[in-house]
Amino acid sequence: MHPFIHILGKEIPMYSICIMAGMLVAGGVIVLLSPRFSVKRDDALYSYLYAILVMIAGAKLMYIIVNIPNLPKMIEEYGFLALMQGGFVVYGGLLGAFLGVAIYGWQFKMDPKPLYSVLIVGVPLAQAFGRVGCFMAGCCYGKICFGSYCVYMQGVSRFPVQLLASGLDLLLFFILLASVFIKRARHYQFSLYMIGYGIVRFICEFFRGDEERGFIGPLSIAQWFSILFVCVGIILFVIRFKKVEQPVLSADGKVSAGNLDIQKEEKNG
Repeated sequence: MHPFIHILGKEIPMYSICIMAGMLVAGGVIVLLSPRFSVKRDDALYSYLYAILVMIAGAKLMYIIVNIPNLPKMIEEYGFLALMQGGFVVYGGLLGAFLGVAIYGWQFKMDPKPLYSVLIVGVPLAQAFGRVGCFMAGCCYGKICFGSYCVYMQGVSRFPVQLLASGLDLLLFFILLASVFIKRARHYQFSLYMIGYGIVRFICEFFRGDEERGFIGPLSIAQWFSILFVCVGIILFVIRFKKVEQPVLSADGKVSAGNLDIQKEEKNG
C-alpha cells in the first residue's frame, strides 16, 4: 500500500497514475489491433476516447445509485467535492463505455460491432492496471486474514484481493489477445469478455472486505451484475456462433459454412 508518490515536490496519487497508465497501454493495444477487425486506426482511437469519457460518467453515476442510502452520511463525512472525485463502479463504467462507442458509431454512421470487438480486448488490460491502483491506494480491500500472503491494510492484515483481481484480469486479456489471431474466434471477443469478467468478478467478490459496497440477499450487488453479465455473454456467444457457422450459398453455387460477410472479413484480415 503506497497511496502517493512525490515528484518535484508534488504529491501524486498512485491510483491516478495506474489508471492513466492502464488507459494509455490499453489504447495502444487497441490501435495496433484495429486493422485485424477492418477498423481504421483513427476510428479505433477516437471511439476509445468517446468510450472513456462516457465510462467515467457511467462509473460515477452507478456509484451514486448504489450508495443512495449512505449519500447524506458520506457527504457529511467527506464533503460533496470529495465524493465526486472518488468512488467509481466498474459495471457502471462498462455500460457507459458501451454507450460511448454507440454514440460514436451513430455520429459517424458506422457499424459499432467491429469497434466493440477491438476495444473490448484492451479493457481487461486497463482493469489490471486499475486494480493495482486500488492496491496502492488501499481501497477495494480484502477480508481479514493472517497467512503469509496477507498484507497490512486499513489497520489490519488483509487478503490482497486487488492483486488477485489484477492477475485474473491480465489472464483474461491474454485470452482475448490470443483469440484475435484465431480467425474463427475473431468475432467472439465481446461475449468472451462478458463471460470471463463476470466469472472473475463473481469469484473476487467473495474475498472482498469492504462491506459498504452493497448487498442484495447473500450476494453483493456486483455479484448479481456478474451473473447477468455471464448470462448475456453466453446468449451473445450462441447467437454469434449460429451466425458464423450457418451454411451459406456462395456466388458459384457452392454451399459453405459461415456467414459470407464474416468470410470476407477473414480474407481481409
